[in-house]
Amino acid sequence: MSFYLWAADTDYIHTKYAMEGGPVLHFFYKNQDDLKAVWEQLPAYTLLDAGVSYVFLFGGKNLTFRANLKNVFNEAYIGQRDAFGYYLGVGRTYNASMRYNF
Repeated sequence: MSFYLWAADTDYIHTKYAMEGGPVLHFFYKNQDDLKAVWEQLPAYTLLDAGVSYVFLFGGKNLTFRANLKNVFNEAYIGQRDAFGYYLGVGRTYNASMRYNF
């Protein structure tokens, strides 16, 4: 269950974007021409993340190895834009971990 309350203010514009099968995003920005010019839809992009984990016994206890790869294809994309310009999204990153329960 969610609860949402918003008080109308004529100085601000309220825009909603319903994500397919997900949450509704609410954007509020001042009703000024220079801000409206900044507010634009950025080009669409698709990112692929991947991860694997493996659990095995070591000394009678669980030892877990994990590895993750974000932005598998190293897609270049515009992550955001504001009054100062465009910002590129994060390129390919990876991490690995090992956990031993004792």
